[in-house]
Amino acid sequence: MTERMWCDQCKEWIIPVEGVTAFIDRREWWCAKHARIHHWENGRPYVDFPSPGKLMPKTIIHKGD
Repeated sequence: MTERMWCDQCKEWIIPVEGVTAFIDRREWWCAKHARIHHWENGRPYVDFPSPGKLMPKTIIHKGD
């Protein structure tokens, strides 16, 4: 199971599920609700950059708790 990640736009922890709550682009997880999509290719979203909605894992210095 994937660890929950913090979305600074949702202000909550979400479980990233590819194509449902989140997607991967630029080797990062992005919130499906808040990431700005630049374009779609072969049914896959590509994020605009910079974009809100980058998901962050919980770390020792995390402020999302």
